[in-house]
Amino acid sequence: LAIVALAGWTAYRFLVLPLLTRLRLLDVALRVERRFPEFEDRLASTVDFLHTPEEDPDAGSPELRRAVIQEALARAERIDFRDVVQTSQVRRVAITALAFSPDGSQLAAAGYHEVTIWDPADGALVRRITNVAQRTYSIAFSPDGTLMATASGTPGELGEVKVWNPADGTLVKDLLATSDSEYAVAFSPDGGRIVSGGLDKTIKLWDVETEQEILTFKGHDGGVQSVAFSPDGTRAFVSNRLDDCVSVIDTTTHKVVATVPVGDEPHGVLTDRQGRRLYVLNTSADSISVVDMQSLKEVKRLSGSRDPWSLALAPDGDQILVTNTLPRFAKFRMPAMSEVTVIDAERAIVTDRIVVPGSNLLQGVAWHPSGRFALITLNRTKNLVPMTRLLQGWTITNGLGVIWADGRVDQVLLDEPNRCFPDPADVAITPNGQWALVTSSGSK
Repeated sequence: LAIVALAGWTAYRFLVLPLLTRLRLLDVALRVERRFPEFEDRLASTVDFLHTPEEDPDAGSPELRRAVIQEALARAERIDFRDVVQTSQVRRVAITALAFSPDGSQLAAAGYHEVTIWDPADGALVRRITNVAQRTYSIAFSPDGTLMATASGTPGELGEVKVWNPADGTLVKDLLATSDSEYAVAFSPDGGRIVSGGLDKTIKLWDVETEQEILTFKGHDGGVQSVAFSPDGTRAFVSNRLDDCVSVIDTTTHKVVATVPVGDEPHGVLTDRQGRRLYVLNTSADSISVVDMQSLKEVKRLSGSRDPWSLALAPDGDQILVTNTLPRFAKFRMPAMSEVTVIDAERAIVTDRIVVPGSNLLQGVAWHPSGRFALITLNRTKNLVPMTRLLQGWTITNGLGVIWADGRVDQVLLDEPNRCFPDPADVAITPNGQWALVTSSGSK
């Protein structure tokens, strides 16, 4: 029996398998030729020749075979195959973080167990960095662009903060390994400090040059959601979502100097250009706290819309735009109406509430460098479509809103026929203003 089995395996390995492989390749070649008749049988002949010994007298002269193969290659180079490539079965993963290098020459995007580096000029993939945890939630470049920090993790299992050389993808320093996902990381304006936080309920501060941890602050009931530095880099601000407060770190003394009470579940934090005020988005309170950075006290609370999420300062520093993930309350059988809240950064007052009709889940926001407009991510949920139409799909479309400086709103779809762009979550614009990059928090 053993001899029979060995003989059967040998026959399959050296006789049947090569024949099946050849037949499969020939079948593919014939299918391609049916779609592109300009090959004129040269592709199928090439496959046949490549599997035929050169000394076979029945296959024609070697010179003729080489000429046919070269002609097939030349014709293939002149054909655009993109219109027949099927992408519906390609596995897509959520992109949970984006960051441009300071000079705009590199784009870092978070994927599944990897961070990819792209050239924004031509969209080419430059490199993959694979030594990362399951999800990367925050990416930050140093001001000179020579370092890149990532905050990553697997919920309930692992959290990590790492520093990379974006030029070659090498790991410079593994700063932190903890028991839960790290959500936020940022460089100080001078590049000398890194601050991070996450679901391990801990804030950490590092010295970039010595790679040493210089502060660990614990004692929160919930995780850290976002971090930001003052314009001069002397203070770092960390939002503590379940504690309803913001921690203030003095980066020179390496101490937490204040804990500022704000509204319910603070999320985004941002300082004005002069470093006089800190703006904090209170997601559950539907409000925006204004904190005086000298006294470190909340001096006023602005009314937002529902679930304020992200904020962006205009290039001239005059305005702040705030996105809100939930639409306004509407009457029965009325379409959703969402709001972009406009804040005068000089006077710390709400000056406009721009309505984005038929939309919800406004999350990411980014200003164009010219200040002429800003982009926001949005969904268009068709809440008025009868339930009997659900099986036909397309009850949600995904897109971008264009918020013009004069308050006008335009909307553009990110979806294409038979190819959706699910749940756009954030947007970034290249420093030269040429490209906008949008992340998807869903997968197809």
